Amino acid sequence: MSSRISSIAAAASILFAAACAETTPTPPAPGHEAARAIAVPAPTVPAKPADPAAFVGRGAREVAEMLGEPRLKRRDPPAELWQYRAERCALDLFLYTGRDNALTVRHAEVRPRETSFAECLERIRNGGG
Repeated sequence: MSSRISSIAAAASILFAAACAETTPTPPAPGHEAARAIAVPAPTVPAKPADPAAFVGRGAREVAEMLGEPRLKRRDPPAELWQYRAERCALDLFLYTGRDNALTVRHAEVRPRETSFAECLERIRNGGG
């Protein structure tokens, strides 16, 4: 009977060791810190946003990636005005420097107001900006 207990004890210790080995995370190899990063999709402006508020809270880099460089940039610290123009309309974005010194859109408007935002944005995206 003692050989049977010894066999059971040996099998239990092997199973215990295997279970521990499976739950112990393996650290990434040196130089592979990017492997631990989680990919998070960047927020996008909807294809047909309802109003300019779709840009509020977005950073300068994100806006530039979506619309390109503005036709006009006016610096008036701590703010910047970015203006995108298209036929019969302009999109004005007011970016302010935050605590981290990054520019973020705090206000956006379309001029003239008779033009729909969606129509103006479409014109800007099609090269009018």
